[in-house]
Amino acid sequence: MKQRKSPPPALPQDLEAPESSLGFTIWVHLVNPASAAEVRLYRQGLDRYLDENGLSRSMNPLHMLVWAAGRSLTLVDQIDLLVWMLHEGRAVAVEIGPLQTHMGLPAGRDRVPTLPVRLADNSLVSMAWLYRVGHLPAEQCVEMLGGFQGPVTLH
Repeated sequence: MKQRKSPPPALPQDLEAPESSLGFTIWVHLVNPASAAEVRLYRQGLDRYLDENGLSRSMNPLHMLVWAAGRSLTLVDQIDLLVWMLHEGRAVAVEIGPLQTHMGLPAGRDRVPTLPVRLADNSLVSMAWLYRVGHLPAEQCVEMLGGFQGPVTLH
């Protein structure tokens, strides 16, 4: 005769659900064609920047989810990374997704609106300088860049 399996033990009542935090997806476009050495240098610089700022990334450094353990990211984190990319000099354009509860994987490009930025735009240098010296808040930077657009679905 078959014995019935006992049900799993109940979870304790004081067990809290893991705290969900906000992160964002970013797509990075390097100079074409980027050599393997240039991509490696970009990746090493990016990982150093993320580590110094308590951030993490998942997946490919050209299409990644950015998050921080123990806290939600903010627009300031997004603009700080954009300013770093501008000064780092290897990227020609980026598309930054909005802050969202992250599940460990970057969003698909056709699933979220993006903030598209061409890093060769001369006005971006002035905006970045004003931002870094504290004369321009992150929210105003997003407005000046045209805000989040899309998502774009190609047919």
